[in-house]
Amino acid sequence: MPSSIDMRANSTSMCARNASASAVAAQRPAVVTAAALTEVTTRADALRLLDLVCQYYQRNEPSSPLPFLIGRARRLADKNFLDILRDMAPEGLSQAQNITGAHDE
Repeated sequence: MPSSIDMRANSTSMCARNASASAVAAQRPAVVTAAALTEVTTRADALRLLDLVCQYYQRNEPSSPLPFLIGRARRLADKNFLDILRDMAPEGLSQAQNITGAHDE
């Protein structure tokens, strides 16, 4: 079982990987004001906010599992429904494929 230091290091690198994943989001200022939070208009805005939340929990609540969950959500943000299902509930994939008629080729 990894130590809390190992988990914190993994969480740190996960937030860093997520933050560098979007070049557009990386160009935005690190400080988000209350006025800026009134509307998310682009995928880059949403991903940047996920990065900020991830960093908050990493910094202020290092024992929280949220950075790992946010990292997973961020990795899934660009995937289609079947890819998300494949990642989260692989045993349900065949049922979804039967319902939707979408099958791997």
